[in-house]
Amino acid sequence: MFDVLSSSSGDLAMDLTGKIKFGTADEDKGLGTGEQDYSLQADVFRFFDGATLMERRATRSAAIPELRARRHVVRFGRCVVCDV
Repeated sequence: MFDVLSSSSGDLAMDLTGKIKFGTADEDKGLGTGEQDYSLQADVFRFFDGATLMERRATRSAAIPELRARRHVVRFGRCVVCDV
């Protein structure tokens, strides 16, 4: 994870996360595709007194051995965390 954006007032931040899963499995032995999987995720945080709003956007590209194809998934999320 890496802060790519942080406001000078400290009430806004954005993190980026990237992952690569290297395809080391042997496809001939049925252990996987031998292909790489990739993902990229961006999280934006807005800090308020007593609460934090988080928004997430993510995408993932993964190989599917049974179909001999790739699956591309896009995810969205939003949450609020309150201090108690």
